[in-house]
Amino acid sequence: MPTLFYMALFGIFLLFIMGIVSNTSQNSISRVEEQIFLMNCPLPLNGAIGTLDQIVGLTVNYTTTYDNDTSDYNITVFICSIDPITGALTANTEVYTSGTDWFSSTTGTLFYASATLTALVTKGVAFLTLFSFILTPANFEILGYGIADISGAALGVVVGVYIVAYVFIGVWIFSTVAGALGGFKP
Repeated sequence: MPTLFYMALFGIFLLFIMGIVSNTSQNSISRVEEQIFLMNCPLPLNGAIGTLDQIVGLTVNYTTTYDNDTSDYNITVFICSIDPITGALTANTEVYTSGTDWFSSTTGTLFYASATLTALVTKGVAFLTLFSFILTPANFEILGYGIADISGAALGVVVGVYIVAYVFIGVWIFSTVAGALGGFKP
């Protein structure tokens, strides 16, 4: 059993090294930064207007003006995106205003919940994409050559390293789970 553990540890080490090495080119770093920017997009503001100040690094800075007693109720939704042509990080806001309190009606509560859920799902997708850059050769690029540029033996080596790592980790997980359930005994 300890041998399988060390094989899995070696597989995790291989994934870690490949995740670092394959994401070191400028294009790869840009794609990683884009996903971090999407994860940093602010959640909707209830009872306030968010005014965008600027994007500093990978963070959206904004000023918050809270609702007063004028019977205007606002929800600000932030929309963060990456320009597909220039690759620029962009952020916009949409302010929804109502004469009644958003939470005094079912539709207002559902609107705020759906806006928040949409923002959380967007952050989750960005996180999973970022995670996939480490666990798969999806963002693979070394010295300007991507996974689509290499072929033959080089492609075999790259794919082989990932396969070996996943086989080592998979065998360890299988033997651990099956052994814990009383089935397979290594």
